[in-house]
Amino acid sequence: MSELYSEKAPQVMEMAKRIADRGPQIFETDTDFIKGYGQEAADMVMHGDLLVALWAYGYSAQPLKFVPSAAGTSPVGLKIMPISER
Repeated sequence: MSELYSEKAPQVMEMAKRIADRGPQIFETDTDFIKGYGQEAADMVMHGDLLVALWAYGYSAQPLKFVPSAAGTSPVGLKIMPISER
């Protein structure tokens, strides 16, 4: 995990709680997620720390879909749902 964003850092846990408090969510694009929660939250997702912190609140987050790209496939969007629905 990143030194900048530890899953136990207060700003990461606060973001995870904010997201979890809104319940299940679907973001069609990464830009939609950034509009809702900001670039810092997107960076936390990219480093993985926010994903770990969400788990502590009973939620998982995963790419909404994968699309073809020059590197093979790339994740697009984000789906946040209760762990029980995984």
